[in-house]
Amino acid sequence: MKRLRQLEEEKAVVEEGLLVAKRVQDWYHGRLRAIQDKARAGSSGVPQQTTASSSEAHQERLVFELQSLRELNQRLGSLLAVSGGRPGGGFPTHYNLHVQMPAAPPPPPPPPQETDDDRVSLLVRQVERLKSQNKVRQD
Repeated sequence: MKRLRQLEEEKAVVEEGLLVAKRVQDWYHGRLRAIQDKARAGSSGVPQQTTASSSEAHQERLVFELQSLRELNQRLGSLLAVSGGRPGGGFPTHYNLHVQMPAAPPPPPPPPQETDDDRVSLLVRQVERLKSQNKVRQD
């Protein structure tokens, strides 16, 4: 009876994983298309306007996403390696179950330190942009 419950639980977890894997696969394909589109747009010579703050926020988000993807890819690779790439096969039977994961690449260097002048000029630009937006809305 206990074994049957374990099998049912395993089945439910694997089915859930299949659903997530499908969504993840769609997400990966979408990201690849977006990257290709950005590469084409970047090679067309049309400059994209970005503010310093939005560029910085984008960079932080990108670093976080890339690190998360690296970690996810390593975990999935380890799962496949432990199972021998086959369902239910190859799991070690000894007590040392620690899976040696490849060393993660070092994090990217931190962005250059901003000086007080940089911060002040950024704030001044933001205030000016907000003023112009408010003016447009009032007109």
